Amino acid sequence: MSKSDKYKFSFRFKFRFRTLIIILLLIIVGFLFLPQNFLKPVKNVFFLVTKPFSIAGQFSVDKISSFFDNLFHLGSLPKENKKLIKENLDLQSQLAIIKEVQHENEILKKELGFFNIRGSMKLVPTNIIGRPSSGYLKSRFER
Repeated sequence: MSKSDKYKFSFRFKFRFRTLIIILLLIIVGFLFLPQNFLKPVKNVFFLVTKPFSIAGQFSVDKISSFFDNLFHLGSLPKENKKLIKENLDLQSQLAIIKEVQHENEILKKELGFFNIRGSMKLVPTNIIGRPSSGYLKSRFER
């Protein structure tokens, strides 16, 4: 091969390569500006073909993501555990206070006799007339 043959080959190669690049760019730009429904059948076939792979990929990515979420969450577990223990102790103390008050209430009901009478009592609505506990009315009428 002579120098001129090499030059012709490289010139042809460069020309074909540039032409190929320009054609590919025109095709890509053309697809970008085409109406959306024009490629819908091709798009549907593509999604139908790749759906099994996307389902398997999504399942495996979810598992891996869950693993790493749990791994990163391990650092906050002691702090959360202390918080829950404190909350549990607060709730237990509140429950003990409530039980104690309930027991006191039952004792007072027994002493006052409300425990036995309550079942046989009938409640009747009435009007209540209130009088002052001070001697205001008495002193007014005594003059």
